[in-house]
Formats: sequence, C-alpha cells, structure tokens
Amino acid sequence: MISKTKDSDIQYWATIAWDAYMDKDGKVWEHSEGEYIFSRYKLSHLIESIEDYLEKWAGRGAYLSLASSQSHNTQEDLTDLINSKLQKQKNKEDK
Repeated sequence: MISKTKDSDIQYWATIAWDAYMDKDGKVWEHSEGEYIFSRYKLSHLIESIEDYLEKWAGRGAYLSLASSQSHNTQEDLTDLINSKLQKQKNKEDK
C-alpha cells in the first residue's frame, strides 16, 4: 500500500545567488559572487523568505537560482513556478 506524503514530510529548499561584482571600470572583484541556501517546512514560508532575501541582497543583484520540494521519495523543481509567482506579484505592485 502506498501512503500519501503528509505536508510535514515535505521540506522546501531555495538558493539565492548573486554574480561577481563588476565596478564601473569593468574590473571584476574576485570572490564577490555568492549564494545562500536555506530550507523551510511550508511553501508559504519559503516564498516569504525568498522575497525577504531578494530585497535584503538587491544591491548585489540577487536572484532565485533554485527552489525545490523534497520528501522521502520525491523531489520537484519549483524554480519556474516561484519565479512566475514573484513576477506576477511584482507586476501588481508596479501598477
């Protein structure tokens, strides 16, 4: 018998990344790129954290690099879904 996955069995992951800093003269600052990986146990909490981190590191050009859900037997890429949701929300705010 196959049992359904409970919400509490799912963990959501995201990676916020930023590329290397380039100054106005075109010099790339070595080791200035980075990423922050974190997890949450609810999708709504993951999205809220993504929004917060993107705002916090906006000056670095931060972007959502990866988002996924994972349980003991499945994994799903959520990057496009969350990026789409964030873009729709941004479009509403811009109006």
